[in-house]
Amino acid sequence: MYVIDDNENLILGKIIVRIFAALFFSNLEIMKPKLITLAVLSAAFFSCQKQSLQPQAIQNINTESAQTSTQKKSPAELVAGVYSVVGTRKFYVGAVSDSVLVIVEDLSASSPKTIAPDSANHFKVTCDFASLGSSNWQYIIKLNPKKETVTVELNDVMLAQIMPGSFVTYASTYNKRLKQFYLKTGYVNIAGNSRITEETLTLQP
Repeated sequence: MYVIDDNENLILGKIIVRIFAALFFSNLEIMKPKLITLAVLSAAFFSCQKQSLQPQAIQNINTESAQTSTQKKSPAELVAGVYSVVGTRKFYVGAVSDSVLVIVEDLSASSPKTIAPDSANHFKVTCDFASLGSSNWQYIIKLNPKKETVTVELNDVMLAQIMPGSFVTYASTYNKRLKQFYLKTGYVNIAGNSRITEETLTLQP
């Protein structure tokens, strides 16, 4: 909303006072119609100026508000959202190097997934691991805004249910242009069997 400042009030007041003083104290009757017209035109001029400034003022406020909103977002909030998923989870009997691959799970069935910002760390997000979100198994992904690499950890629930020290990251990247995470990890379950998980997560429009 446009507000008349003190300088405008003073100028407008002086104009109106002078015009109406001339109207009522002048002996020249012939000048009265012209002075009345001048008063009306002066008031109209200031009214038009106010109206013409309103749209631009509102536009400036909206632009500044949008810029402020974007600037306030943390790295985690900028990548948060709903992602489509493609990938596999491979089940081995024994260690990968000396065992037989018995099952390959298609992870597209777990799509979509939500990547959520960590409320305690502006550079971390969480995401369900493979198809085991219902078991509360989750990735904790630490972002690096200056590079396309990310660091992957596991939440405490998952760590407590796999062989201690067996989790390994083969690849973990974030493509800012494609808005896409690529994660390839492995672990050994309590029974001593290896699992290799490979997921590509792409932000949905």
